This record gives sequence, C-alpha cells and structure tokens, in this order.
Amino acid sequence: YEGSPEKAIRTVVDWARGKKVRLIVSLHPFDPPQARQQLRDLYPDVLVYEGESPPLLAVSDLVLCQHSTVAIEALAFNTPVAEIDLSGTGVLESKSDEGVAYKITKVSQIDDILSGEMTLDAELLHSWCNKNLGPRDGMATERAVHEIEALV
Repeated sequence: YEGSPEKAIRTVVDWARGKKVRLIVSLHPFDPPQARQQLRDLYPDVLVYEGESPPLLAVSDLVLCQHSTVAIEALAFNTPVAEIDLSGTGVLESKSDEGVAYKITKVSQIDDILSGEMTLDAELLHSWCNKNLGPRDGMATERAVHEIEALV
C-alpha cells in the first residue's frame, strides 16, 4: 500500500465491524512475521492468512488490494478487485485506471460494490482478461497437451 497500510487496515476493520462479512488480511510474503502477529494482536476478529492466495481468491466476494499480483490472480478467478487508495497517493500500475478494478477512496464504497450499486464495464473487463490472462474456459490442459503433441 503506497499510503499508510496501518490506516488502511484499521479503516477497513472498523468498516467491517457489525457487518456480515469475514475480513481476511494477507500481507506480502516479504513482510516480517512480527507484522502478522501484530495484526493478530490488534485485530483478533480478523483472520491473518499466511498461505497461498488462490484458494481464498476463488471463494472471495471482493479482493481489496493495492499494487499487487493478487489483483491479477483475483481477476483470473473472476473475483472483483478493488484498489484501496484512502490517502490519495495513487496506485502504481493501477488496474482501476484500466477499468478492470474498482477504485476505493473512501471505505463506504465497499458497500456500493458489494450491493451491486457500483459496477464495472463487463465487456471491458472480459476483453482485458482475455488479452492479459488468456482463455479461462477450463481447457488449458487440453491446449497444453495439443501443443506438446504438435512438438513430438
């Protein structure tokens, strides 16, 4: 997070209180282990996740991030992505600037996304995913086998 990660996490945790949501925080793998423990101590109701992200992304309703490959992975799973920029510092390589992620400048926008009030251009999103991620039709293995057989 280009702004204050502590502020962003605190703001999202405060937003989640009393709502029917499960907030899971996954820090960057390079973050020190004590940062994870500090989050657990500060926010005991928040799950601080340390595993691989794809299983979580596949079952999430929304992924909040900023400048992370997690955004690309979430898009590959058709999981909506929102880039959080509460400090107004901008997002490096922003997916919201490309129209395929939501831009969160105030935490109340999360409600708008989850309720369906705020939407993305589905055609643009589909086109971007096809161009940048390739087909997501469950046929990757068959395509790989075909390419390997063509080489043999």
